[in-house]
Amino acid sequence: MGETQVGPSDWRYPVPQDLPDTLDDIQLANDNWWDRVFSGMEKVISGSEGTARRTGVGLEYRMGGKSGTAQVFSLGQDQRYNADELAERLRDHALFMAFAPLDDPQIAVSVIVENAGAAVPMLPTWRVP
Repeated sequence: MGETQVGPSDWRYPVPQDLPDTLDDIQLANDNWWDRVFSGMEKVISGSEGTARRTGVGLEYRMGGKSGTAQVFSLGQDQRYNADELAERLRDHALFMAFAPLDDPQIAVSVIVENAGAAVPMLPTWRVP
């Protein structure tokens, strides 16, 4: 099987040329729902209030994405999350998923930064020019 090398020059990941069979496309009762999902994901990147709007500045293509966090542990009913008071290993994981171009996706990316807390401050660094 052939491989394509991707990534910055100081690290490489092999990507198989022949991908395994995938599941059938998801069929929704209303095709307009996909438009709403894609529109929302585009607004994350380029909307005036999108959580990743700095990532979308100056893009020459349309892109969709979603930022988020994943809790490492559960809080009690009366507890509040305060990252400054936690051991680093207990801080939330930062997540970012994206695809481009929006109208004919050719690439999808998923980034997980363990124990980094909120994803938003890191988003400008998660962009392909």
